[in-house]
Amino acid sequence: RHILGEDLNVGCVLSWLILGNSLVAALAEISPRAALFLRPDDATARLTLAERDIAAIIRRRKETTEGAPNETPTQKGVTVSADANVKPAAAKTSNDETPRSTEAAIPQAPLESEPETLAKVRASLEIALHDDPLSARGRRLLGQVAELEGNEEEAARLMESAVRQSLREGTALYWVVRYRFKQKDYAGALKLADALLRSQPQAMAGLAPDFAGLVERGEATEDLQNLLASNPPWR
Repeated sequence: RHILGEDLNVGCVLSWLILGNSLVAALAEISPRAALFLRPDDATARLTLAERDIAAIIRRRKETTEGAPNETPTQKGVTVSADANVKPAAAKTSNDETPRSTEAAIPQAPLESEPETLAKVRASLEIALHDDPLSARGRRLLGQVAELEGNEEEAARLMESAVRQSLREGTALYWVVRYRFKQKDYAGALKLADALLRSQPQAMAGLAPDFAGLVERGEATEDLQNLLASNPPWR
C-alpha cells in the first residue's frame, strides 16, 4: 500500500507538470502575461510580449510622424515574422487593445516612457536569449530594440545574426537586405533578396526602389543579370 501510494503521488505530480507545461505553452503566444504569471522564466512568452511592446512603439512613432499606423519601416512589404513558431497574434500589441479574459486577471503595469519600455524589453530579451541562445526570433527582436534606440551598428549585428541562424526570420531578412543595399554590398543584398522573395514575394513592394536604383546607376549589373537569368519564381 505504501508503494502504491507513492506511485499515485508521483503520477499526480507528473500529470500536474504535464498539464502545467501544456497550459503555459498554449498561453505563451496568445496571452504572454498570463504565461509569465504562471512561469516567470518562460522564454516564448517573453519573446511574444517583447514583440507586442516593440510593435506598439513602432506604431506610435508612425502615427506621430505620418499619422498612418498601418506600416512600419521594419515591416514594409513583409510579415512581422516568417518564423513558423510565430503566430499572427504575436504581431498584435497588447497596449491599446482590450485584454483577453486570461490577461484581465493579471496585474497590468502603469504606463511607461518609451526609453523605460525599451530598457525593460531589452532586459527581458536578454534573459530569454540566455535561456535560448539560438533563438533567431530573440536576436531579431533585440535588433529591433537597438534600431529603436538609434544604434544601427548593434541592430545590424543582431539582425545579421538572426538571419544566419534562420532565413525564415522574414523581418530580419528584409532588414538585412535593405541594410546591405545601403552599405553598397550589392552581391550580398541580391543573394539575400532572392531568398526573401522566394518565400515572401510581396516584399518586392519594398525592395523595388533598390532594384530600380541598381539599374539606373548601372551598378552590380552582372550580379543582377545572373540572378534574373536563373529565372527565380518572383521575377
